[in-house]
Amino acid sequence: MNSTLPRWEELPKIDLYVDQVLTLINPYCVNVHVKPLTKAMINNYVKLGLIPPPVKKRYQRLHIAYLFVIVFLKEGFDISLIRQGIITETKRLGLKEAYNAFLEALAYALDAPQNTVVLHDGISPIMFHATQCIAHQMKAQQWINSSN
Repeated sequence: MNSTLPRWEELPKIDLYVDQVLTLINPYCVNVHVKPLTKAMINNYVKLGLIPPPVKKRYQRLHIAYLFVIVFLKEGFDISLIRQGIITETKRLGLKEAYNAFLEALAYALDAPQNTVVLHDGISPIMFHATQCIAHQMKAQQWINSSN
């Protein structure tokens, strides 16, 4: 992956306003060629119940983790499927562990999208296949961009 996404422990420990969240997340989006987040998108994710509402207009570490996952999954998955996947994985592993496992699976998939073996036992089939899908889409987009 062009730029390593921050693990849970590296996410800000202080609450951020929406502009600060965008400043944090969007450079990663640009580096890996996914659509950047907007304020409107974040507001819609709150309204749809995909992420919890901010506390006094500030976003916590858990919001940022959700948004990093969503920014990649929204490239190829319906919001309802994303919601169900997040619920399933956070129930199974806990938020911190699910987020870090997603990053690990995504990095693995982006480095070697042709691999069809699961990275390790902690990666669920849903997480494995979602990250493989993202990796294949990104590799296809890179190929298309380099062909033009």
